[in-house]
Amino acid sequence: MLKITLLFTGKKLSKTALAGLQEYKKRLSQSCQLDWLTGVEPPADNDTSGYESSQSSQIQVMTIILDRTGQSYTSPEFASQIQNYMTSGTSQLMFYVGVPNLGRRPKFGTLSLSPVALSSDTAGLLLAEQIYRAFRILEGKSYHK
Repeated sequence: MLKITLLFTGKKLSKTALAGLQEYKKRLSQSCQLDWLTGVEPPADNDTSGYESSQSSQIQVMTIILDRTGQSYTSPEFASQIQNYMTSGTSQLMFYVGVPNLGRRPKFGTLSLSPVALSSDTAGLLLAEQIYRAFRILEGKSYHK
């Protein structure tokens, strides 16, 4: 089962965001393991932990930074991207939420949820909703468009 961790650089989540994340964790419990941590240091540009390879050279952990200038996807494209990670051997996705723009990080994937700057709480909750939607698509179940 794919493990997805949202890494918030802020120290605290609002009650609303926390309640929403807990709801999506419950909804996703049959599809993936969703967790989150707060107060996480952003990755350094020279950090190589973005990709941890096994002996067979398959990516085990993929680190993605939310950035409004990153790659954007439609819901079906995002579902397909998650499917690609799972079929390529990725066992864990880690999404950094609230990373300040500290320069280019070519070692990490980037994802844009919107070209508009979002608060960490809003971005994290929106990401959880998109992950839920992606799994609904992959499972062939209906979702609200």
